[in-house]
Amino acid sequence: MNKNTKPLKYIFENHFHQTWNNIKHKFPKNLHSSIWNNVSKFLDCGDISRGYTAFKCTTCSHMHIVGFSCKSRFCSSCGKIYAENWALKLKDELLDVEHIHATFSLPDGFCRNFFFYNR
Repeated sequence: MNKNTKPLKYIFENHFHQTWNNIKHKFPKNLHSSIWNNVSKFLDCGDISRGYTAFKCTTCSHMHIVGFSCKSRFCSSCGKIYAENWALKLKDELLDVEHIHATFSLPDGFCRNFFFYNR
């Protein structure tokens, strides 16, 4: 593993293609291309071969290169930024009252499949 490669990216780089062939039947076919595109964006995030911005220090002439981000919600770094921006926007729309956040999950079966396929 490259010292700069994050663990999640390392796992996807080395295991996604093989695993995808074994699990893709669990997802609706109309989502396959979206899943594949988001994983590909995530894997290419920050790769300077896909484009970059260079900054040069005016004092020492040191060049700092930053690869373009993917801006995918799936990406562990870009998705965090997306979620933070969404939360800040949502904060302005909510009433200033105490509230409780609840998350519901559904067991496997008709209801879960209904919501999964009819988003």
